[in-house]
Amino acid sequence: MVDMMLDFMLGSLREVSGFYFAHQLIFNGLIIGGVCLKLFTKKRTKQTKRMGHE
Repeated sequence: MVDMMLDFMLGSLREVSGFYFAHQLIFNGLIIGGVCLKLFTKKRTKQTKRMGHE
């Protein structure tokens, strides 16, 4: 019964979510890596502007 409800609610996204769950470690690693990179570059930019270098 739950499977039938999920098929109705998600439709074609059910296949996409299956692929995501199968490769969840890779996708989450990419997302976390992107966020860390963004935070690191943001801090470097603020420090450089503070020192007078632009």
